[in-house]
Amino acid sequence: MARDGVRIVVQNVSLRNGAVLYVMGGGGLRGAVAAGSNESGPVELSVCNVEALNGVLVLSGTFPAGSVLTVTDSLLVAARPTPLVYLSGSRSSPYAPLLVLSGLRLVRSVLVVSGVALVTVVTGGRTVVVDGAVLELVGGGVALDAAVFGGEYALYASARVVASGGAVLRVSGSQVYAAHGLVFDIGVEANASAVVVNDNAGALTDGALLVLRGSASFVSESWLSVRGNSISGRLLSVPPYPRSADFAQSTLTLHRNAGSGPVVMDGTVALGGA
Repeated sequence: MARDGVRIVVQNVSLRNGAVLYVMGGGGLRGAVAAGSNESGPVELSVCNVEALNGVLVLSGTFPAGSVLTVTDSLLVAARPTPLVYLSGSRSSPYAPLLVLSGLRLVRSVLVVSGVALVTVVTGGRTVVVDGAVLELVGGGVALDAAVFGGEYALYASARVVASGGAVLRVSGSQVYAAHGLVFDIGVEANASAVVVNDNAGALTDGALLVLRGSASFVSESWLSVRGNSISGRLLSVPPYPRSADFAQSTLTLHRNAGSGPVVMDGTVALGGA
């Protein structure tokens, strides 16, 4: 941690009845002091032993180089829609999210969510939500490891996801019990970066473990890995013809997966010097 950095520890906290715990990086909160603003160095955020019943954890804004954000050993449960007022213009969400990444930008920084159970019993519930205009990862990345996802959507991204400079977006070693798995509705763009969905287990009643809608572009030695998963249901769904998941000098790996169902993957893949 740099001498002028910011260290935030949130421990043994209970969030109930619509309570929102949010951390905003610089640029996420106008007219106020925000973690990781231009006047500060890297941010070290540690959130652990949090219990939430109809509460929400929100991360937003830009975090500077060298920041480390961790969420560990927590239980987040939603049984009803939660009013979200963390950003100007936000309103009550019918989807009962538990972890929200809203307009998040990580610059050579990491977010690690490990040992966390996220369960929503609301119809249409989305346990992890990525919203705002874009989730941008410049080096570093986001890791959801050893987590438990339960709801209609394990993860739903209504924001475009852009990864560059060796960034990694990873979901590994987790349990997924949902109608739909990890759904990226707008698109994923990876430039010399990786999307990794490895060593997960569980069951899906609809959809696929990883769903890429809109645009899906992997260039400059990027990598999409779906490996070692044991899932009841499809593994991968990419945009159908006339669109496609485009791989230019990049790699798609489907290996050592197990599960049930006649279809492993659907959609169209275009290879260009992969």
